Amino acid sequence: PSKRKFEFTGEGYALTPNMPYCMLGRGSSFNVASVTGTKIIFDTKAVDRGSNYNTSNGRFTAPVAGDYLLMLIVEYAPSGGVNQFHTGVWKNGVHTFGSGFDSWNNHGDGIKGSSMVLTANLAVNDYIEFATYHGSGGTQQLTGGRCKATIRFLG
Repeated sequence: PSKRKFEFTGEGYALTPNMPYCMLGRGSSFNVASVTGTKIIFDTKAVDRGSNYNTSNGRFTAPVAGDYLLMLIVEYAPSGGVNQFHTGVWKNGVHTFGSGFDSWNNHGDGIKGSSMVLTANLAVNDYIEFATYHGSGGTQQLTGGRCKATIRFLG
């Protein structure tokens, strides 16, 4: 039997219970070397409708072609923040989505935490990875419990 694409409430609202959606978190701290784009591997899943996120390799693999909403929150542990704080999204291992669109977001210097939101058009089996970067020198830690991501299929 096929899964229903929509369900309707008694009030007429359309629900999409089978659309790909996940809410991810990083439960423990995580080391990030200076001047290196580092993939964030989320180790907890609050929601993973369709089991499309792999906690061992940090990849969300698209089960259906279309547009996806991607949201990333990153927080570094040092109270004074980090310099050259970047967040990013990699598609199929590359940070450029095509047509010169670079998915790195530079938040600035002395920043402890920030977020980014973007949409990505994915084909079936394309994969998304989240990343961060800093230029503070030495290894810095991401704060456990404060790094999160959400991925939602838009259509």
